[in-house]
Amino acid sequence: MKYVVILLSIFLVACVSTAKKLNSLSVGMTKAQVIDALGVPDETSGANNVEYLVYELRKAPGAATQTACGVGGVYTLGLAYLIKGCRYSDNDYFVHLQDGKVIAYGRIGDLNVTQKAEEAAKQEPVE
Repeated sequence: MKYVVILLSIFLVACVSTAKKLNSLSVGMTKAQVIDALGVPDETSGANNVEYLVYELRKAPGAATQTACGVGGVYTLGLAYLIKGCRYSDNDYFVHLQDGKVIAYGRIGDLNVTQKAEEAAKQEPVE
């Protein structure tokens, strides 16, 4: 039993949140570089020379929380995962491209620029 707890703890600490992939982005990157780093976007929208890539990424709890939840999960037969802090959360993240280059990125709603992304997504395409 002791080894199960140790192995589970190591596994949970080793889990990498896909939302951390956003850390590999930087302003000035091209669309191709973004797709190489994050994969194909879940949604895209754009008008004129502006384009938005939207990704649904999973954010994991911190390593200490994962370890505590893992140990608690073993002793409570998984009931510890009913606690909100033990669960993963999915969030939408955006990449704002202008003239094919990244000018902003982050979680939708965190920056004022995302309001423009939501407005652009609602607009009719320009022909």
